[in-house]
Amino acid sequence: MNKLFSFILASFLILGTSLSFGQEEKVDTNPVTRSYVETAEKNIYYEQAVILKGLLAERGLPVNVKVVVKLLKAIDRNIPKFFPNGPFTRNDFIALAWLESALHQHENGTHGEKGIFQIMPDEFRDYGITDNFYDIDINTKMCFRVLKGKYKRWHEYKKAIIAYNGVVHLKSGQWSEKYWRAFYKRRKAVDLALGPKI
Repeated sequence: MNKLFSFILASFLILGTSLSFGQEEKVDTNPVTRSYVETAEKNIYYEQAVILKGLLAERGLPVNVKVVVKLLKAIDRNIPKFFPNGPFTRNDFIALAWLESALHQHENGTHGEKGIFQIMPDEFRDYGITDNFYDIDINTKMCFRVLKGKYKRWHEYKKAIIAYNGVVHLKSGQWSEKYWRAFYKRRKAVDLALGPKI
């Protein structure tokens, strides 16, 4: 918690010194300050990855901390590009990765799905991706593209999450709730472990 406070404090200090009212934006070039903020950021990602590792370990699921750090960074890079105004949050993507692969980078699905977010081969093809399917950055970006497409089609948070799994309607005409319940359970656990994220 002290490291988080230090990171926030350092961020505000940098913001305060890099901006001044009525003048052009100035960038803080102090290498000591920059180094401190970069170290604090690394520590926060590492601490969150360790928390997630513990969360999955309680359920008998081993997790590689380095993979989780890469995943968290990839999610944070893509959220502002794909969902700057929601409705999906960082914790949604962590819960999706947990549900799809138990945070395993090299997971293979029964229908050819690949990687931490279990992207289908035809989805890779649609974006001209022919290799590096297990690369966390590529797999994460594909997840964002796929979920954005589902949300564009269904215009509803819950339906888009269900559609990510591919099964939207059952033969009876009802929405598939099984995937939603599994996702929501994990999402609540992530919220509890890391705190709600915007």
